[in-house]
Amino acid sequence: MNSPVPFKPIQPLSTHLEDQNNFLGSASSQGTGNVPFENYLGQFYGGVNNTINNTGSMLQDAMVGKITNLHSVMASAAEAKILLELATAVTSKVTTAATTLFQMQF
Repeated sequence: MNSPVPFKPIQPLSTHLEDQNNFLGSASSQGTGNVPFENYLGQFYGGVNNTINNTGSMLQDAMVGKITNLHSVMASAAEAKILLELATAVTSKVTTAATTLFQMQF
């Protein structure tokens, strides 16, 4: 009989917010204190691109028999799909915001 899999305890939201603030703080301390929005988008889209490329290479390796753990391949494909949907949503929101700004009359 299999033993139960131990679960990690759920961390409070404040821990996740501290991690995010540490990331933002380290990014802003490198320059003048103002980090361009394009840097955040560039890092985000670069990560999405890397994930999709890694998933593609994993799928090719699975097809030729180099990878036998199909679960990891499918999990990677699901992650890439979610990231691509998120990237599409972010792009749509940024485009809508830019259009709204351009339509404002000063």
